[in-house]
Amino acid sequence: MYCARRFWLVYVEQAMVIDGAVMEGIIQHRNVHATTNSNKCVTSLPVYSERLHLVGTLDALEQSADGLIVIEHKHGSAKAWENDQVQVAAQAMAFEEMTGQTISYGSVFSWTTRRRYQFSITPELRTLVEQSTEGMRAVLRSGQRPRPTEESHKCKGCSLREVCQPALIRKMRKGK
Repeated sequence: MYCARRFWLVYVEQAMVIDGAVMEGIIQHRNVHATTNSNKCVTSLPVYSERLHLVGTLDALEQSADGLIVIEHKHGSAKAWENDQVQVAAQAMAFEEMTGQTISYGSVFSWTTRRRYQFSITPELRTLVEQSTEGMRAVLRSGQRPRPTEESHKCKGCSLREVCQPALIRKMRKGK
């Protein structure tokens, strides 16, 4: 959802740069996963989906009056980022496949603002998850590193910007 090239760099080339923001996120996730589980909230729950070909770990699964809610913790702001919603919905769909239970809501918690953004896991969002996972498999089948995203604003805060070199590649493409 965010950038096909970043996906390739992380999952095929196993590139990872641990900058300050990434390190803070790692520490924050460790704190979440070390939280004592209760009868209303379970943390660090492994999930998988054979249908979607995905594995992952739920940061938290909470029982509320509205039913089960998948909660993803993020270092940055808890805005309505489509890629965060797709991640949470994919986790919910994997949990549903494993258990037969339905999840109607997801939430993103921001460590920066200490706020939660809750959203419905709609049929449209579920379709977007399926399209995104198929897109990831297509990138893998291509066997080639994708070009940098044309949405250059996404590159600004990317921890892999120095590995990816999007500005240099764009400049070289214009020079051809």
